[in-house]
Amino acid sequence: MNSNTKTVAISKTCRYCGNVYTKKDGEHVFPYGLGGENLYIDCVCEQCNNYFSGLELELYQKSFLGLMRSTIGVEGYTPNARNRSPFKAPVLLSFDEKNQIVFEIGQQFRMQVFVRPQIFAIGGKYYVEADSMESKQLFADAFVKWKKENGVLTACVEKKIIHVKFTIADGHYSRLSEPVKKDVKKPIQYCTLPEDHHLYDHLSPRLFIDDDEKLKIRARTLVEAEIFLEDLLNDTLFNNQYGSFSGSDLNSPIVHVGFSFDSVKFQQALVKIGLNCLIYYFPQIKENPSLNPYIGYVMHGTHGIKGGMEAKDQLMDSVPETHNIFFSSWEGNVRVRISLFSGQFVFAFWIENLPLLGHNSYHRLLIDYQHRQHTFQDTIAFLKSFPVGSQANEPLSGLAKK
Repeated sequence: MNSNTKTVAISKTCRYCGNVYTKKDGEHVFPYGLGGENLYIDCVCEQCNNYFSGLELELYQKSFLGLMRSTIGVEGYTPNARNRSPFKAPVLLSFDEKNQIVFEIGQQFRMQVFVRPQIFAIGGKYYVEADSMESKQLFADAFVKWKKENGVLTACVEKKIIHVKFTIADGHYSRLSEPVKKDVKKPIQYCTLPEDHHLYDHLSPRLFIDDDEKLKIRARTLVEAEIFLEDLLNDTLFNNQYGSFSGSDLNSPIVHVGFSFDSVKFQQALVKIGLNCLIYYFPQIKENPSLNPYIGYVMHGTHGIKGGMEAKDQLMDSVPETHNIFFSSWEGNVRVRISLFSGQFVFAFWIENLPLLGHNSYHRLLIDYQHRQHTFQDTIAFLKSFPVGSQANEPLSGLAKK
């Protein structure tokens, strides 16, 4: 069994990329950001660890799993200073139908909704909305700092990064006619809505701050965003007091969510989690060549695997506030079943020609995500975890289904 603490650096070979590395192990067996324990796998280099972080971002921050994670309150290493376990979807909006205004909102632990700090214009007048004076001040400070130290708007248009510089001369702000070429730190980031989004026609430009305290501007087009920002900057030259739009009603807002995640990377992350747990708890199969196609899929995402989503099982997924990973053996093949949030999401895949367990036998890794505890059970321990007389005393044929 691998150590549950970071070990002294020695020369090792990464199982995923094949490179030799000497730094301490930093790849978690099960993601810390999903409530996993501080257990590290001893065959993943720093480069692959960083790459896996990008895959996991698609899995439990950008996708629908991020909403489950936020609702329950599972956090990573750096909890948000202001909002517990915020859901970092690219689009979280509320619509004031009475005044036809779209607001940027946030969502956090136990479905608590709050208004993000933001500024927008109605009838040529600017208004600031936020959930607290502290948030308003944070927003104001960030904007003032951006004006003094940066003044750049960044956008990604047709896979090209564009920087637009705003400068002041003769008491007036204007934009450079040519995009800034060099990289810049902490610019305002441009984002938009798809044209087919039901709130697209109601969207007016707004400047807001996200959960990572980054300034963003949302508008229907980049030109619209540039004009709004230029006008706002010029307005701040003679006006530094912006009130709230008192006519809005956001007491019980309906949240409009827009997911934007890479489905291939989402699945790559799931397979990586399954492989990590398999290698950690069954180290004797670490070098087995039957793992290679799945390792290749994690690294490149170009070859399909035998697997997919499944429905919740009332027996296997019956333990509340847990993730469950089942390893079952059938005719020399191994099935890895990953159940997240007590079966709210289930994904399984097969690894062929991997003689690991006895025929029709199984093991379970139980992850208590509220207390960050792993419990690894063989078949007997798994059956004993259920009350006497329950269905668990019967063979679990569903573990080996194809």
